[in-house]
Amino acid sequence: MSIVETARNAVKAAAETALQNPAVQKVTGRGEAESAGPVTLTIAVDVPTARAFWTDTPQLSRVLGDIASVSDDGGDVVTWTVSDGNDVAVAVETTRSADDHGVRFTRRDDSGDLAVVRFAEAPLDLGTEVTLELGLPLPDVAARIAAYKILYRARALQQTGEIPTLVPTPSARPSEK
Repeated sequence: MSIVETARNAVKAAAETALQNPAVQKVTGRGEAESAGPVTLTIAVDVPTARAFWTDTPQLSRVLGDIASVSDDGGDVVTWTVSDGNDVAVAVETTRSADDHGVRFTRRDDSGDLAVVRFAEAPLDLGTEVTLELGLPLPDVAARIAAYKILYRARALQQTGEIPTLVPTPSARPSEK
């Protein structure tokens, strides 16, 4: 048996073993796996600061960027307006409820939660574990990617005051771009 055949057999065996893993079954849709579930990220702020961030609608609008805007009526009614970039906007009204453990945005039409954010002290005094679960009409993998992106941008904004971007920044140097 040549070294190429040995390597090919090793890769095939590793792939077969990986497909038996429940995590891979969730991503690929193979097997009888449950939903992918919520996403958790550690943010280097205390729990009250994290909770205040998720009840501040202008900050949420900054995190969502061009995808959506968030506004409130001064009370517990929060409106999420999602734009597709072609002057078509969809507004979803939610009721915000907050307690010591989290913030919940429940759709006003009784069709469930739009977003649930939970907070817990991170181990080793590293800040707060923030868990986000989105109730979107998307496959579990896509919902988890969206939740991770929102948490990542929220963490950056809370820790540095800026949101990461790949948009070119102006410089004093002449450029062809």
